[in-house]
Amino acid sequence: EKEKLARDEEVLETLSQHSTQDGSITSETDPEAVHPNIAVKTLVQPEESPVEAQRRTLAFYQAALEFIKEIHRSVPLMIEMLTSKNTTDIQEAIDFFVICHERGIDEALLGFKRMILLVNVTEKTIKDTILAAYRKIFFNPDHKDSRIISDLLNFIESATIAECLSLEILIGHFLASGDFTKSMERELFATFSKKKPNTTNEEAIAAIQLIGMLASTQPEIIHHNLQVCVQYGLAVTNYDEQECRLARETCIAIRKSLPKKIEDRQKRPLRLAKNDELFVRLENMIVESLLSMNFEHWFSFCDESLKIIFEMAESADQICESIYVRLADELLKNSVQCTTTYTQESTNRNESPDFVFHPSATVTTNGTTTSSQSTQSATMEMVHPIALARFIHFIGDAAINLAVFLELHVLLEIKIRNALSTNDVTNANTSAQNITVNNISISSRRRSKRFGVNKSVDDQNLEEEIGLAGAEAEDMEMEFIGSICDEELVCGDNLLSKASKLIIQVVTDPVRYPQRELKLASALALAKFMMVSVNFCNDYLRLLFTVLERTTDSEVKINLLVAISDLCVRFPNQLDGWTSKIFECLKSDDTLVRRSALKIISRLVLCDVMKAKEQISAIANLIVDDDEQIAHYSRHFFLELSKKLNAIYNVLPDIISRLSNGASEANFRIVMRFIFELIDKSHHVERLIDKLCTRFQETDNERHWADLAYCLSLLKHSDKTMCKLIDKYDCYKDKLCIDSVRESITSTVTTYRKNPGLKNEMKQMLDEFEKKLSQSVGEDDDEQQPSRENEAADNEAAADNEAAADDEATDTEVEMDVQDNE
Repeated sequence: EKEKLARDEEVLETLSQHSTQDGSITSETDPEAVHPNIAVKTLVQPEESPVEAQRRTLAFYQAALEFIKEIHRSVPLMIEMLTSKNTTDIQEAIDFFVICHERGIDEALLGFKRMILLVNVTEKTIKDTILAAYRKIFFNPDHKDSRIISDLLNFIESATIAECLSLEILIGHFLASGDFTKSMERELFATFSKKKPNTTNEEAIAAIQLIGMLASTQPEIIHHNLQVCVQYGLAVTNYDEQECRLARETCIAIRKSLPKKIEDRQKRPLRLAKNDELFVRLENMIVESLLSMNFEHWFSFCDESLKIIFEMAESADQICESIYVRLADELLKNSVQCTTTYTQESTNRNESPDFVFHPSATVTTNGTTTSSQSTQSATMEMVHPIALARFIHFIGDAAINLAVFLELHVLLEIKIRNALSTNDVTNANTSAQNITVNNISISSRRRSKRFGVNKSVDDQNLEEEIGLAGAEAEDMEMEFIGSICDEELVCGDNLLSKASKLIIQVVTDPVRYPQRELKLASALALAKFMMVSVNFCNDYLRLLFTVLERTTDSEVKINLLVAISDLCVRFPNQLDGWTSKIFECLKSDDTLVRRSALKIISRLVLCDVMKAKEQISAIANLIVDDDEQIAHYSRHFFLELSKKLNAIYNVLPDIISRLSNGASEANFRIVMRFIFELIDKSHHVERLIDKLCTRFQETDNERHWADLAYCLSLLKHSDKTMCKLIDKYDCYKDKLCIDSVRESITSTVTTYRKNPGLKNEMKQMLDEFEKKLSQSVGEDDDEQQPSRENEAADNEAAADNEAAADDEATDTEVEMDVQDNE
């Protein structure tokens, strides 16, 4: 307002000057003349009081606060728009969160992170929008390299696993596009090595995580700076939480730089010597931190360390043997110290202090093997349960990594050497490309003699004629590696075989080993040993499923489910008779167990690893589960299953019969409405009418009749299928006396009559069918009328008898009272 008044003053002053010059306003006595100063005085408003100014300021701030609240209230709605089916809605929501992030609105941070998950969508428009949004946020040209790296690290520090995986995909795109420069890489390594002043441990951990994301796309980033990663990432002295996290993330980053495809393994440089500083530090950390209770991530660190050792080291088995021996010595050496600590804890927790290795187990100490039954039994009773759990975990992890090493790396090396020995350079270059994990672990094993597949002489001659002799030779190589895994790796006379006795001892004696960490570690180690050898799997399969069935710990059960799913992939024939035990977990009272079991079973069924015709109703029942995620996963499973030929049609009759017996009527109808939407082929509808109508005559249960009629009403009918339903009238005409049956059949006819393209012939047929339905109801009423009259007469006679009996009882009571009075 003040600015407007100032402009008005300027205009009037200009007018007054011009009027004076041209003489248009010259006389002060002219009554019609307007003096400029008088006009200005009439336009200028009086100055507002301080109170009015404060009120105006307060109103402004109140409006601003209300606007901010509206922005905050809109955030949940905009997050929902990120999952919209409309591309424009998603793009608008992304733009909204970008603007909120630029303005520093903290409440929009959830949406800003949630939208990064959209980088996994297949639609190119949305993916390009996400890339442009995060390029604008993270790689602003006006920002310095230090600011860009700092923003990325802040995002990583508070990100979830899913968000980090999505960020890794984005980083790959930014590397390919040149947005992430070499100067940013140098700034990142300066933060990781703490050469940058005031760098915190959290920033160093986030920096190595970002380095690992970069290495997934450009492994050279790690290969050229491997010594830097070893020097600063594995420099652990106190084994506190942050140092251990940094070491674990360093191992993960190094592993991400390793080849992911088998054909890329031959392009790698030669393996490092077993005394390389990388392996020395990893071995020392595994051993020295065995008794460090602050190392919460010891198990995952051990997993990552062994993967690096078997991927990058020469004589990886010797390094593992050295770690095994040193761990056993560490347990024995610190047994007395752990006894005092554990005895006090176990007394407080009322737990058994006994932790005993199997009496026949042998422990290798300082390179010499000694069978000290009494000494070992005495010392092992005093080791800490966490230390024993870590030792068992290492044993299982070493076994599975050794099997992978044999089936991938050793087999690849054998093929390359065989090709080179025949001077066939082409075969040497392509030998790696012919090996896949699936071929080694599944396909080749199914073809091998271990599954009882023997080739006839005619088959061998045919293979020689069409040039498959090389393929037979490759099968022999795979068979050789497979026999080592089955018969020697965990079943022979070696360290792993002897260690398996310790695992069995802990698994089979939960009373003596009640600690949760021991149960979890021993169960997983048992599953890993079974993964290595089919013979070991056959021997202890019943024990594994017994633990799965009886354990009450949800984490143990979930981990066993994951391991069993891997066993189903590796040894499908051996696990074929145990699938019902897996489906039992879908009925668990624990939500996490049901959710994990559903995910695992869905993957196995959709990948055709597991056949689940009879148990599929257990998944259908989860459509109405109280947990929203479980209900969503169940619906998604049937949507994916419907993409397979005849899959839904084949299992639908079994689902109907089982849910009709076990589920409530309301839940049954919800499940059927969803599944029947997936039946859209006319010949499937026609066959289902035959099957459902036949079932009317096979059951006497009214609930079953009602459910069958309701299913008939859900089918997508055509003229042909409707004629089929009318022709099957005799199958359900005597069931129309049930209201729910009659309503479902009638609604089917009424719904189909609304079809706009209905022919006159079909209309007449429907009219006749409706008359038949109404007549059948009348006939049923006439038939039931005599029975109803007889029933009423019987009830009346019974009432009279009861009244007479009551009168007689009353007289008897009166006589007894008279006698008592006398």
